[in-house]
Amino acid sequence: QIIKTSCYDCHSYHTKYPWYTNVAPLSWWIGDHIEEGREHFNLSEWGAYSEKKALHKLEEFYEEVEEGEMPLTSYTLIHGEASLSDEQVKKLVTWVKSLPGVK
Repeated sequence: QIIKTSCYDCHSYHTKYPWYTNVAPLSWWIGDHIEEGREHFNLSEWGAYSEKKALHKLEEFYEEVEEGEMPLTSYTLIHGEASLSDEQVKKLVTWVKSLPGVK
């Protein structure tokens, strides 16, 4: 649930587009962020990743979350529910690090 709430809008094809995404130039900026997010880590394409790529993506994921780089502050300012508490960060990092093959 944490991943759905904090990551899906930019890192999957299940983006919920609010009304302001129809207003240029904001729509262009948001569209670029979503496109870039999907390029880095796309949960909708997870099943197509090779094991090596998936492990690498998981390592990048937990590092970004652990360092407070994700979710982006520009996103959480408007979507406060996507902000991660210290406890949620710890849960995500612990979970990912517990997966076989993750360093």
